[in-house]
Amino acid sequence: MYDELTGLAHTRVDIKLFFENGFGVSIVRHSHSYGGADGLFEVAVLRGAEHSWDITYSTPITDDVVGYLSLKEVQHIVGRVVLLEQRVVERTFD
Repeated sequence: MYDELTGLAHTRVDIKLFFENGFGVSIVRHSHSYGGADGLFEVAVLRGAEHSWDITYSTPITDDVVGYLSLKEVQHIVGRVVLLEQRVVERTFD
């Protein structure tokens, strides 16, 4: 299978990108990711930086990981994460 992100002929993708607003994205595609077996991508919104981050479940974008995404849909989510404001507050569970 041709990989649209890397231009290589393989199926596994594991990329993390971080932005100046304190958020980032994890983009994965492998046999156990949501949609990976079909060549689609899974995205998680991250909070932090390259060496210290967590998945955040409380943004206007999503409250979970998002799977079964085309490359165009991944690009759309990445664009939305870049525009997030830092004041988004994590939900806490008591």
